[in-house]
Amino acid sequence: MQTIFRFAVFMVFLSTSFLNASCSSGDTSEATSEDTVIEGLSWNTNGGGDLHFGIVKNGKDYQINVTRYNFMTLDETITLDSNTENIYGLVNDIFNERHDLNNDTFSPSGETGSFTSITLIYSNDNKVTIKNINSESILLFLRLFVEVNLEGKVENPDPYKFDQTPTNEATEFELMALCVSGELYPPQDLTNVLHDDITGIRSLVFDKEYFSEPLPQTDILFSPPWKPGEIGISFDDETQGIVVSGEYTAWDQLNATYHAEKVNIDILFRVFVKIEFNEKAVHPKRIAEEYNDLAGVEFACASRIIGDFSNIYPYIPGYQDARIRGEGLGDKTRYYLFRKGDGDCPSGCILNDYWLFSVDADSIKYMGYYNPDNFPEKPYWWDIAQKAINLYRTY
Repeated sequence: MQTIFRFAVFMVFLSTSFLNASCSSGDTSEATSEDTVIEGLSWNTNGGGDLHFGIVKNGKDYQINVTRYNFMTLDETITLDSNTENIYGLVNDIFNERHDLNNDTFSPSGETGSFTSITLIYSNDNKVTIKNINSESILLFLRLFVEVNLEGKVENPDPYKFDQTPTNEATEFELMALCVSGELYPPQDLTNVLHDDITGIRSLVFDKEYFSEPLPQTDILFSPPWKPGEIGISFDDETQGIVVSGEYTAWDQLNATYHAEKVNIDILFRVFVKIEFNEKAVHPKRIAEEYNDLAGVEFACASRIIGDFSNIYPYIPGYQDARIRGEGLGDKTRYYLFRKGDGDCPSGCILNDYWLFSVDADSIKYMGYYNPDNFPEKPYWWDIAQKAINLYRTY
């Protein structure tokens, strides 16, 4: 009820503010250059608050796809049409670049609790992310509209009342879903698809008599390029002493949100902090981005795994953009490259065997085997394999 009341009060405020903002621009023309046409918007609030949704144009209306709210994974679709004039006008102005989101940012200081970023997706596949969005600005109207439409569909726990017994370990498929999606938490639908696909591939039986090449080694496990639940932080000269003395408090809220279990301070050359989190099914690069916004932080990053190893490289063409548009995975072909590495792998495996599989709604297909040392001619599918490996390096 409190959310609905705030929404109603803000409607009155916005009806005046939005009219003034719209009239002041004097420009109601659509974007004319194809390169500057916005096709999608991704809203991400992390930290003390938790709200993730994407918006895409759907004819004359807009479709809002909510994927996470109040620390729960969702799959809710909300239609925004011209009947909701003020919100529709705000979103329409954002998509037509009459509303500059940079005017809705703020400079964080101390403990801000929640962190919001908005990513604009353009028709030429360019993406522009605006960080430190002040969601209490005119954009509060949009956030409250989404939250009101979620009333009764999800539980409403206190976002500052954290679960003290999170799952300590992440499954292989949750880690894979984190990497493929790039999101803070593994999307449940993607995790399920990856589980079913990999389990299906591993259940295949290959007849040795019909193979003139090594049998596919599908028992290889997936490993991300970073350590689950661990980040490193470097502080500026002014803040290092505060961190060492234990008086640094700007990270308290984030440490509570992600269940920081150990804070290790290395002061050999300069202060470098490693934080290990009890909750492992969270993308450390996304967590690091939030710590990057804290006072005195020079940089924060996921702790990378040193060396090389056998692995699985998943590749789903266009997945992230499709997710923003609210599309499912059922009609998309998924590719899985299994790689067995050997020979001085701590420095980089020099002997490699590759097996590629494709999975769609109808079947699992074994696409073939390749060893670069034994076969100078690359297989027809090697371009897909290369894309899978290159994508892995961006996780």
